[in-house]
Amino acid sequence: MTKLYFTLVLILSLFFVSCAGSSKQFIEEGYENGSKEGSLSLLTIQKDQFNGDFSDHTFGELRTNEIPIFESYLTTFLTGLSQTEIKGELTQVDFTSSNFEPREFETNSKTLNVLTPREGTTLREETIESRYVIILDNYRFEQYEEIRGNDSYAGHEPEVIPRMMFKTKYVIWDNEVGNAVAWGEVEADRRIELNRIQEVYEELLVESFGKMVEASPFSS
Repeated sequence: MTKLYFTLVLILSLFFVSCAGSSKQFIEEGYENGSKEGSLSLLTIQKDQFNGDFSDHTFGELRTNEIPIFESYLTTFLTGLSQTEIKGELTQVDFTSSNFEPREFETNSKTLNVLTPREGTTLREETIESRYVIILDNYRFEQYEEIRGNDSYAGHEPEVIPRMMFKTKYVIWDNEVGNAVAWGEVEADRRIELNRIQEVYEELLVESFGKMVEASPFSS
C-alpha cells in the first residue's frame, strides 16, 4: 500500500467513522478522547492458540487468501490511524485457560461475549511491552449479495451487487489496571470490485480500526 493510497483510504474511512453511530461501543469514564495516553500493541484471538480450550466459544475465521492481508497490515493500519506508539503484535503470551476466560461486556445495544485475559493480567512479551492492548475476537469477512430493484417489470431484472463486510469484536486492555477499559463491535461494508479486491479488504480494515480508535483512550 503506497503512502498516498493509504492517506486517501484513511480520509474516506474517517468520513464513514464520523457518520456512524457508536451504540455497539463503550469506553470507561475518564478514558475518552486520548485522555490517558500510552503505547499500544495488538493481540488477535485464534482458536489454535488454546489447544482445545473454550470449545463453545465463537472464534474468528478467515479464508486462506484473507490471512496474509489480515496479518500483514494490522499494525500498519494502526500506525496510520493513531498518534500512539505502536509496539507490535503479541503472539507469545500464555494462552491457557488459567490466564484467559470468556467475559460478557455490555454496550447500549447488545451484550458482547469476548475471550479476554483474567482480571489483573498484564499482556506483554520479552520484546513487546505497552500500556494498552487491542484484543480482536470473532473477526471475519462476510460476502453477500445486495438486491436492488426487487420488483421486476417490463423485462427488467433486479440488479445483484456483490458486497463484503468485515466485522469484529474487540476489547482495549489497560495493563496498568489489568482490565478492559473499552470494548465493542465494529463493522465496515464495501461493494466488491474484482479489479481492486485487495483495496476493498484494506479499506474494510482501515475503517474498522478507525472506529476503534475514535472510541479509545489514545489519540487519533
